[in-house]
Amino acid sequence: MHISGKHRFRTSARKFLLLTLSAAVVCSVSSCGSIKKIIPAVQNTSSGNEVRYSRQQMLLVVLSQKKSYQNAYTEKIWNTAAGSSGKTFRDVFFGETEEFFRELTVMNLLASKNGISLSTEEKRKIDEAADSFFESSVQKTEALQGMTKEETEDLFRQYFLAGKTEESLISGSRIEVSDSDARVVRVQQIVTADSKTANDVHQKAAAGDDFYSLAKTSSSSGDISLKIVRGTVAPAVEDAVFSLNDGEISSIVLLDGKYYIFKCVQSYDKEETAIRKKTLEKERLNATVRKTYEDFAAQCHVTMDASLWEKVVSGADSSYEGADFFTSVKEGMKDGGV
Repeated sequence: MHISGKHRFRTSARKFLLLTLSAAVVCSVSSCGSIKKIIPAVQNTSSGNEVRYSRQQMLLVVLSQKKSYQNAYTEKIWNTAAGSSGKTFRDVFFGETEEFFRELTVMNLLASKNGISLSTEEKRKIDEAADSFFESSVQKTEALQGMTKEETEDLFRQYFLAGKTEESLISGSRIEVSDSDARVVRVQQIVTADSKTANDVHQKAAAGDDFYSLAKTSSSSGDISLKIVRGTVAPAVEDAVFSLNDGEISSIVLLDGKYYIFKCVQSYDKEETAIRKKTLEKERLNATVRKTYEDFAAQCHVTMDASLWEKVVSGADSSYEGADFFTSVKEGMKDGGV
């Protein structure tokens, strides 16, 4: 079973917890203000930075997510194998949750470096949401006793600021994709492992026989009609397909012991190309933003206090009936009109 979910860092699917706040912060990227740090601020030094969240803050996230997964998959999920690594879902869950706090630390350091902060109105709204969450969820959870309202506000603020920082990176990046790079070509194909069959079929197709009928009777592949985009097929196939005009038949392409013949049905699918263009722009933008994050993270050297994290893990079996932390932050800001 592969861990995935609603909480992620936009530019990579590898983290299942981080940053679902994009829609809530788009309109506030340019706002200014300063964050009141309740927990001691993380300083960027040559010797690195340590995650400075309290045990209760980290345990809150763990318990909230644990409840979400158990509600969705029951308690049996924790001993389920996670892929072929030999690890259980529980192992991966704690590993990626620990990494979430490193990422959250990095994102807030990045915010500071770029002068990104929460506006007065954002802080007011996020604190209202945090205070409500504190009363309804934190105070009613025995394992979180000792966690203060200020710690709750700080965690809400830092999580929201991380989302705002991500949006700032995205809005500050410019990615252009050409129609040529995004072009979608519609083709029909005939595939056979026999060279004689390939030659015979190619001659018939070139002579004007109906290509689709030839494919139905001669192709070893059930996939006859295809959409081809650059970078998703073998170079030999891409070269053959993208050199065709509407109605033209390709030469025979030999690939991995099979013979391929293509007929171009539509050399430029305008609607599909527009969709593909947006997808490529998003992918390239994500890669650019991810590189910015990773380059900065490499400079920060953020570490976790192993003994503190062990205490968090040891408290993870505690009961939690409170609201989902991530949803509470997002809905608090949405309800506040930010």
